[in-house]
Amino acid sequence: MKRVQLEACVYFEREFHAPFAMEMGGKAFAQFHAVTGGSCILEYQGEAREVRTGEVLLFPRGSAHVLTDKSGQRPVSGEAFMKSLGDPEPLFSTGQRPARIICGHFAYSTEVAHPLFEDLPDLVHLRSVRGRQQSALFGLLDQIIPELAGAEPGFQLIVDRHAEVLLVMIIREHYRENGAESGFLRALTDARLAKAVSLIHSGYASSLDLPGLARSAGMSRSALSKAFKETVAVSPIEYLSTWRIMVGRDLLLRTRLPLPEVAEKVGYGSEVSFSRAFKRRLGVSPAVYRRSGSSA
Repeated sequence: MKRVQLEACVYFEREFHAPFAMEMGGKAFAQFHAVTGGSCILEYQGEAREVRTGEVLLFPRGSAHVLTDKSGQRPVSGEAFMKSLGDPEPLFSTGQRPARIICGHFAYSTEVAHPLFEDLPDLVHLRSVRGRQQSALFGLLDQIIPELAGAEPGFQLIVDRHAEVLLVMIIREHYRENGAESGFLRALTDARLAKAVSLIHSGYASSLDLPGLARSAGMSRSALSKAFKETVAVSPIEYLSTWRIMVGRDLLLRTRLPLPEVAEKVGYGSEVSFSRAFKRRLGVSPAVYRRSGSSA
């Protein structure tokens, strides 16, 4: 998960007393909510659905939506609600039929999109998070919230690590509920394709090629290419290129290694070939990207 530069933020766990309606506008990051008590109504793309205790919502692309106790109410913005938390009596702090909701977001780099996130729908609604999975998901949230509130030394590291696990568990549970006929997670459940993916993740710095990946998977080159493309929607070599650029981007931002050394560490034979591939994917040269700290 570190290759997607994941950052997490849990805003609050609060009771929303009826009548309430809060609108989250479209964002450049994934938004999530978990209902830990009562229920609420989600208004999304012209439809309304009930969200009950123990259910989780994830908007991987930050789509706009409303949480309310009753459809059709005029909502306040999420920003206005957050601002009111500094008031003696925040919005929706009194009334009837309270719903207790955790709200937060996951921010991850979309400059080089990983298939894991491209596979997800605009809304993930976990309706049947029960037993062990529910305990694990909400147990993680129970550990994240006090860490954020206390802000003691090392809290950010703890939050980041827990959040990575939380996001993976939400995605995994989504595929458990809905099945995965194709996509990156489906590839990981195929023993042969998983071997090719594992080799890419561990051996990207070496001179990997299609014949080597096919041997690792115990498949012919044509069979691996066909199965990988049908499942992940990109070829094995395209995924290898994506992974190398993701690792290279991290090295540019997190280290001061010279560009030729970065190129070598991610499997390119020269700085020139790395620079060409990098610019083709991100639109700027590695040197410009490093100076700016992000894509131009």
